[in-house]
Amino acid sequence: MDDQNETFGLQSYYFQQAIQNQPPPQQLNIYPQNLINNRVNSSTLDLSEFIKQENMLQNSNPQPKDPMQVFIQRGRHLEWVQMVENATKLLTDSKGLLEILESVIKKIEDFVVDTQLKTKRIISDFEQKIISQIHQSETSLQSVFNQEQFNIYNETIKQLSNKTNSVRLNLQELDLIKTTKQEVKEDVGFIVKKYEIEGMIRMYDKIVGHLENDVLALQRQGEKSIDIVQISKVINQEVSTRLMSIDEPVKFVIQHGERIICNDKYFNLKTGQYMGEIKWHDSNYDGISLNDESVLMSHNNYAKMTHWMWQDGNYKYLKRKIFQCRQPTIMATNIKKNPYRKDYVIFCVMGGNSLNQINIDKLSFCQSKLVYQAQNIPNFIDYSFVSEDTAIIITFQGLVTYDLRAKQFMMQLSHQSLKAPMIIPTYFDIKFLPLIIINNNNNFETADVKKKETLSRIRGLERAQLLGQIWRKGLGENNNTYAIGYEQRNQEMKMMLYQVVLE
Repeated sequence: MDDQNETFGLQSYYFQQAIQNQPPPQQLNIYPQNLINNRVNSSTLDLSEFIKQENMLQNSNPQPKDPMQVFIQRGRHLEWVQMVENATKLLTDSKGLLEILESVIKKIEDFVVDTQLKTKRIISDFEQKIISQIHQSETSLQSVFNQEQFNIYNETIKQLSNKTNSVRLNLQELDLIKTTKQEVKEDVGFIVKKYEIEGMIRMYDKIVGHLENDVLALQRQGEKSIDIVQISKVINQEVSTRLMSIDEPVKFVIQHGERIICNDKYFNLKTGQYMGEIKWHDSNYDGISLNDESVLMSHNNYAKMTHWMWQDGNYKYLKRKIFQCRQPTIMATNIKKNPYRKDYVIFCVMGGNSLNQINIDKLSFCQSKLVYQAQNIPNFIDYSFVSEDTAIIITFQGLVTYDLRAKQFMMQLSHQSLKAPMIIPTYFDIKFLPLIIINNNNNFETADVKKKETLSRIRGLERAQLLGQIWRKGLGENNNTYAIGYEQRNQEMKMMLYQVVLE
């Protein structure tokens, strides 16, 4: 065969840890000085006058996107600004503790080794001299050590004992800090803000694909066909715009440049115009964009994939690769990239129950290698990445964290009725903020994957029927967590945008 090979009350500790990797603020826009100088203290204004001044400032110069920048820019409550600056410094200082900790751990390890060696040497030296003199007289036995030797050894033992006790006491004090941190952790939670999305006429069952610039491929309710919809923020409203429709059963949708690929066809995303077919001998079952020039398509046998290049206004077939030559019914689906990695590595599900990694050879696709990861997972639903080396796998019976480097399961959270969708906050951190939102029998709950337990239900999602999590990169909001879904309002089902916020 050719070419074969989602509660309230989050404590400050988690908030601090979660935001320490935030991007630096953009350059502040400065309002006209005359408006600021003429401004009356806001506490002395009535509401209409306050709004008038706000509008004057907003119209004179566009506000930066970051609310904190706006607040600092307007110069109100300088003590609040100072508090934020102090908090920012605290983030830097507390992060510096990790560097100190690494140095301290090394010194403690060196101290323990040195103490062990010196103590064993003293004992060994003493024992050897005792044994050599064991048959001699009592007088000579007493002279095994002279007084000077005894004093040196005795003083060494005392000093090492004092240092050991001091280290132990300091470590016990640090352990008390850890205990306090655990107590604070019990009250973690989220706030959910809701925004009705205007312009949504149809109802949808699920999100088929996440495209660029806040564009989604949504499957119509009770149908297999899809609409390509963009959700935009216009002034203070969330507005949807239907860009195009594909009136046929859809297996997958991906974006590649200004085109979208749906099954075996591709369209111009801006105009909705049909452009052509990307079709080999077998039907496409899933696909992924490798880079600006090429895409991969998966097929319905032998975990087969084909490599295509965008060239001269068409997709040109390059090569194929069979990844499971002994499995004629196996196909690769749910193909994803790990957003924390920049290399040519993709992940996929094979056989509906196994997570696999494919290392793409950039020079020769036929030399790409399949790397087995988590195999034979019962009741597999979905997976998501939370770091370069960690994935969360969700099943009907619970979820597990999986170490991609060590190829082993780490932590398991058992449930009997989990289902999609799962929401992973953008500020998730396996060490400092190990919280996700799970769908437990249509109840959205906060789950701590590190402690392997659920904490509480999410207030604000009690009536929600979520379609899934979305990423609003088009608004520059990479650090916010969003989902879309439905809930009943005024006896009508309305599509809602849910923003999940740490309190």
